[in-house]
Amino acid sequence: MVEANRGPVPQFLAGQLYFFVTYCDPQLRYPIVESYVFLGMNLSDEDLDDTWYFQPALDYVRFGSAVENSNRPVLCANALNISEFLDELGLSECLGAALRRRLIRRSP
Repeated sequence: MVEANRGPVPQFLAGQLYFFVTYCDPQLRYPIVESYVFLGMNLSDEDLDDTWYFQPALDYVRFGSAVENSNRPVLCANALNISEFLDELGLSECLGAALRRRLIRRSP
């Protein structure tokens, strides 16, 4: 299996947009990109390890921050999967790498 070429984990800033990237194929040629707003880190007293909190961007825009409204959906990340969240530069590099993998497959 091809490994995703992830850069360093971004410096997350509350209220900023980040992208959660996974792949629908084992060769990492077809990325699935979801937009999230970073809410903060270790927001719950129940967090035993570092936990990053993200809210779907559409939900954030429509209903406001889940920090003020705890009934909103959030996605929590830990040290094992935080590298799947990218900033704009990381997303650009990720999409470029996926394109190169698709183009290589087409070459004779």
